[in-house]
Amino acid sequence: MNWSKLFFALTFIVLAACNGDKNEAVFEEEEAAIFQSEEEAWQAFAVIEAISHAAMRYSDADAGARIAEQSPEFNCATLNFVGNAKSGELTIDYGDGCKGPDGKTRRGIVIVEYDGNWAQQNTEVYTVLKDFYLDDMRIQGSRRLTNVSLDSKSLVFTEEIINGTITWPDHSYLTRSSDMVHTLEFGNNDSSFELLIEGSASGRSRLGVNYKTEIMEPLRVKSICRLNNIYLPVSGTKSIFVAEKPTISVNYGAGQCDNKFDVSLDEASKEVAL
Repeated sequence: MNWSKLFFALTFIVLAACNGDKNEAVFEEEEAAIFQSEEEAWQAFAVIEAISHAAMRYSDADAGARIAEQSPEFNCATLNFVGNAKSGELTIDYGDGCKGPDGKTRRGIVIVEYDGNWAQQNTEVYTVLKDFYLDDMRIQGSRRLTNVSLDSKSLVFTEEIINGTITWPDHSYLTRSSDMVHTLEFGNNDSSFELLIEGSASGRSRLGVNYKTEIMEPLRVKSICRLNNIYLPVSGTKSIFVAEKPTISVNYGAGQCDNKFDVSLDEASKEVAL
């Protein structure tokens, strides 16, 4: 995601408002920074989710062994697996840096540990980041996924981001914690799926302001979009709340694979294209 383009878009919103266009949302610097922090955190941990999902599918439980699924997330990584079909650990080493399918450079190590078959109820999957960078952002924290599925029609997981932190070269940082529900719906083959995300997240923006995000309508992510290097949800809405500030709302659209979404503040809105 092009964050300088995002910042320009928000700046344009402010300028348009100053020129008297009442249909444009007015973002103060603090509000723009909060929105940008939320989207940066969302995008960064969406990459971690994609890597974790690819690691979960790096298996052949029937054979009791692990085989490499041809996931684009692994194209430039060295993989090392220890374990069996019931428990194990996959180390994904991006070395000194290589570009992922979204064009962002991954550097460092992601470790995915599991206890039980990921498709079975009560299985837990842990993702731990070890000196991991996405472009120039250092991403820290851990991710816990727990299978709470009640039937085989779809797979349902609770997802927690624990002590998530993103740090930039200038030492500015944001924090991220989340408590969400992920529902996987598979298509005609095992590699085609849609992911529905519900729940909430909270954090601290790069300016030190605390905020909370609530998903108002489930966010839908399509695997076919990720194959086209689009990690944004294709639909769904979320709201960003800050004490004594107007609510910021984000609408991801009606199902199309694109890098566009609408940002609203009070009654005004603006389409952002990245």
